[in-house]
Amino acid sequence: MSMWCSARSKGRVAAALLAASALSACDLLPFLQGAAQSEPEAVRPADAAEGETVHRQSAPGEIRTLWSVADDATAEVVGRLRINRGEMIPGVGQPISLAFANGVTTRLEPVTIYAPGDPSGAGGASFAGLLGADPRADVFVYRVADELVGASARGGLCGSLPTTHVAIVEFSDADGARAFRIVSFHGDAAPGSLTADPGFCRVLRFQTQ
Repeated sequence: MSMWCSARSKGRVAAALLAASALSACDLLPFLQGAAQSEPEAVRPADAAEGETVHRQSAPGEIRTLWSVADDATAEVVGRLRINRGEMIPGVGQPISLAFANGVTTRLEPVTIYAPGDPSGAGGASFAGLLGADPRADVFVYRVADELVGASARGGLCGSLPTTHVAIVEFSDADGARAFRIVSFHGDAAPGSLTADPGFCRVLRFQTQ
């Protein structure tokens, strides 16, 4: 096929260009608006049920930093929660601090992330079972680098025992509201150990404000 166009072909191309130029900016505006306003379609995992709401897994404090208590026991022990994210530490990860309304503040350093069905090491329970959490939500384990107990507090997250580790999970409850759970430990071994007891203390339950 020749790379050159005949005179007739050139005429047809010119006519087509003239027809296209007849479209005014007003004619194109609806199409341009539609392109600007359209958003990428959400990707639904293959194992999610039709119509099911799927939430992105986020690290503690990454999206929400303020939490209200979800039950009377948590209100009595610690009260409302504020999460502060620290500077990234090379080779360690991003530490966070948990500041509770009762005067307890804990500084945490990341240890690892477990799947919800993994054994917690506490009485044979999985992390999801121990926390009463969504079985699809990953669990973040931290080492307690420091725990400050104010004069108004009734002990730390493990009462009179020093808190050594916590496991944290954030998920959507049955009503679609966001929930935040913390389980505290006092043992030398980190939760998730298959050979040593992490020393389970208590579960603290929070919800969105």
